[in-house]
Amino acid sequence: MSRKRRQVELANSYVEGVPPELDIPPGYSGPLPPLGNNPQGDWFRDMKAGSKEAKEQRALFNKAPYAMKAADDEAKNEYVTQLAMVAQRIELDAQALHQSLGGQPQTHIEVLRQDVSVRSMLVERKTQDLNRHPAAASSYFGSTPFGKSPVEYAVATYRLSVQMRLRPPALEQALKSSYRAAYSAQLSEAEIQILQAQIGALHQAIASAEAQALAMTQAQAQAQAQAEAEAAARARQN
Repeated sequence: MSRKRRQVELANSYVEGVPPELDIPPGYSGPLPPLGNNPQGDWFRDMKAGSKEAKEQRALFNKAPYAMKAADDEAKNEYVTQLAMVAQRIELDAQALHQSLGGQPQTHIEVLRQDVSVRSMLVERKTQDLNRHPAAASSYFGSTPFGKSPVEYAVATYRLSVQMRLRPPALEQALKSSYRAAYSAQLSEAEIQILQAQIGALHQAIASAEAQALAMTQAQAQAQAQAEAEAAARARQN
């Protein structure tokens, strides 16, 4: 009794519209077409067309437009939703951090300076988050998932299925996690940019408040000096 050959399969989760036209039509069993002038393409193309490895790679190549678009779309939709709420989330984080620091600033300038400190701390946190994302984003392809070709998908998926012994559900989740981490990095970058812009605006507000306070102090001192001079003049007249 012959043994069935195991073929790496991924769930066909692409459900939106018509996918891009495939370079290899479904069911094709002939030689692989030219795949570009790159080492991965050469490695893929040089495999024996009838081998188990070639059949599995061909199946993965055919599924690439579906799998990558599905994972990308899911992560992108989540990113767009979170991006729309970035400003609100930053304010909630800043408010929570203000409360954790305790104390009540006594002047307007002190309030502004504390806000600078709080948002600077948030920048540090977001930077730490940003530094963690690249490793997760590179976990599937070895680098960012953005701009990857069907060949790169087939090579990466086959490698994970053989070396890491990941089954189709785990492969699908790993691909999604890679895209999600890549978009999370973009979200962290957006948060950092917003916070840095806010910090810059706060520094300007502090400088303006300090200038106003100095002008007010000088005006008060001048008024007091004038009042004292007038009082002294009246005293001399008497």
